[in-house]
Amino acid sequence: RGANGIDESIYSVAVVQTKESILETFDATEAAMNRQHRVATGVLAVFLFVALIVVIWISYRYASSISEPIQDLLEAVSKITQIAVGEEPPLLDRSSGSREISLVSKTIHGLYRAVSLANAFFEAGDLEAAYRLLADALHLFQRMDNKKAIGVAYNNLGNTLLIIYTEMKAEKVAVKFGLNSHQVILQGTSCFHEAIKLGEAAYDEFYNSEGWTPNCLDFMQHLSNRYFNRGIFFLTIKGGHNKPEEVKTLGMRDLEISRDMDLEVIAYGEDIGWNTSDRMEDVYNVGLVRLRGHIILVEMGYPDTWEIEEKLRDLHEMLQGESQRKESGLFRNMNYAALLQELETEMIKYALAKDNVKLAVKIAMRPLMEDEYVLCSTQIQAVIALTAYIKSDEAGISESSRRELVQKLKNMNVRVRQSYGRVLKKESSRGALGSVSQSMADIFSNSLEFSSTSFKPGLAKAVSQGKESYIFPDYLSCQIVTMEQF
Repeated sequence: RGANGIDESIYSVAVVQTKESILETFDATEAAMNRQHRVATGVLAVFLFVALIVVIWISYRYASSISEPIQDLLEAVSKITQIAVGEEPPLLDRSSGSREISLVSKTIHGLYRAVSLANAFFEAGDLEAAYRLLADALHLFQRMDNKKAIGVAYNNLGNTLLIIYTEMKAEKVAVKFGLNSHQVILQGTSCFHEAIKLGEAAYDEFYNSEGWTPNCLDFMQHLSNRYFNRGIFFLTIKGGHNKPEEVKTLGMRDLEISRDMDLEVIAYGEDIGWNTSDRMEDVYNVGLVRLRGHIILVEMGYPDTWEIEEKLRDLHEMLQGESQRKESGLFRNMNYAALLQELETEMIKYALAKDNVKLAVKIAMRPLMEDEYVLCSTQIQAVIALTAYIKSDEAGISESSRRELVQKLKNMNVRVRQSYGRVLKKESSRGALGSVSQSMADIFSNSLEFSSTSFKPGLAKAVSQGKESYIFPDYLSCQIVTMEQF
């Protein structure tokens, strides 16, 4: 109201573009856009590459934390049959990975230690602890289906039952550790049967896959040991079996099989270029164990059909020959004097078994007079020989002197047995592996010349009139069977 519209232009705005610019091409713009595109693509590619590397690294670390412990555990389990005697299986020590896998690894290692501890109890004479521990370990090995470990446990359990049977007969008891003689015979027979069956399967597997290799021969030697152990067991329990003659035949057959396999191991070992010098200790120990078993059988009344004199001569010649070598593998654990005393102990026992008291005394006097340190088993056997000689008519001494000397020798033997028994009882109660044989050094002196790690002492505890006493049956004072480790 009061205003009138007009059509006149007051101002105008215009955009002006030159003709040249209108006709200009888009090449520069296209080049700029291409350049920006390449830069953006490069940056994105680098980012994606870095992201991919990070994802792969994270995935690898995560997968490795799960898969590597499993692979290591499977490798340890698969190679457990190749572990040398006395060598421990690997223990997985990882800060990451499955807790269950770590527990399984520790279980395997713990079972190995259990067998080692059971062997230590066996050597210390704590047969009940050895029997219970081996029985529990065998049950767990069976659940794991580890054939090698099952065979080892069966063999060692059979050896333990053998010594339990001999103690039952020596102590004239009907039941020991909850087992009667019939149960001991049945369990021992079953254990050795399973051990040999598993050993034969393992030997066949190695022979078919590798032929005559050191591994195959090692398995053959273990199998021979098991046959020998079962043969000693059968001949020992013959009197308590309802078929004694059949058991005797089986025992003799097992000893023959063991002898043949020992010869084959040596022969094939030479054929494949086995370095005998590196295995001299094993060869000597096998021969000594066989010799001890045969002497025990002669003492039990079996005929001397095993050429014991020749075996004694061969071992003595081997010992003498190796003593002339500067770097012999025979003296890694025990020196010449200790090994000679062990062999002389068997010579004394064999001479007494053949009623050659005079020869036994001659042998016994050498370590007592010449050696600075004397093994307990050697001293005990030497005193037994001296006592037998003094009691014989060959001594030519009066009755009063005879009684006095016999009493002195008896007291000396009792002191040796009891002092050694106290040390073994103390050490075995700790349950420390290796401490049993090491206690030998405590008996002799702190500067023992030879290592006692290979000495296999034995101790049996008997209860008489309410007091504990310690005895050294022949089965325990010297190893006549072979305990195994996996």
